[in-house]
Amino acid sequence: MVSKWECQNILKRSRNPLAELRRLNFSCGQTKGEVAKTFSEVEGLKDELLVNENEIETKNSLVDELNAKIISLRDESSGQLNTIQEGLRSSPEKKAALDAKLRGGEGGRRRRRRRRRRSFTG
Repeated sequence: MVSKWECQNILKRSRNPLAELRRLNFSCGQTKGEVAKTFSEVEGLKDELLVNENEIETKNSLVDELNAKIISLRDESSGQLNTIQEGLRSSPEKKAALDAKLRGGEGGRRRRRRRRRRSFTG
């Protein structure tokens, strides 16, 4: 944009100051129009930026909620896995205890049968 001082210098040097003034006014009008258009575009971009920021904020909130859900599900599945693993670890011990109990029970029955047989034969 041409300053006031530059306009005065141009008019002083010009052979046809009136024509030069018209040209400068026209140029100034065009420049003002371009500035107004650019300002309008900037305002539109600001509005678009605000919309995008709101969308990003909404999406970030959703991501935070999903992350919290993932953490909760991971903790829950980890607890279930630990329970299953404990059950699997204790299974051989339980089986051994049951086997021992059954063997002890079998042995006791056999002894009782032998005693009964002896008492009948003896």
